[in-house]
Amino acid sequence: MTFAYNEMDGVIVLHLQDKLMGGLECAEVKQEVQELIDRGYHKLIIDFTKLYWSNSAGIGALISCYHNFRKRGGELKFARPTPKVQYYLHISKLDTVFEIYDTVEEAVQSFKTMNEHQD
Repeated sequence: MTFAYNEMDGVIVLHLQDKLMGGLECAEVKQEVQELIDRGYHKLIIDFTKLYWSNSAGIGALISCYHNFRKRGGELKFARPTPKVQYYLHISKLDTVFEIYDTVEEAVQSFKTMNEHQD
C-alpha cells in the first residue's frame, strides 16, 4: 500500500493508493493512522481517489481507524470514494455513519464549519 500526505488548513489528508484488501495492507493503514494519532493530529481526512479496490476486510480496517481516532478525541472524515469503495460503504450502511465528501476541499471546509458551530 502506498501513502501520501499533505496538510490543508490544519487538517492532515491521507491519500490511500492501490488497494485495501486485507492482511498487510489493512495493518499498514491502521499503523499509519495510529502514527498520526501519536503525532497529535486531531483532524484527518482519508482521500480515496486512488484507492482502486477494497473489500470487507479493508472496510473493517477503516472502521477500526475511525474508532481509534474518535477514541483519542479526533475527527476522521472520508473524501472522494471510488465507485467500488462507495459500493462497500453503501451496502454496509457505513455511508450513514461516516462523514463522506465528494471532494477533499469540502471535507476540509466541514472542519471549519464544525468549529464555527462549537464557538
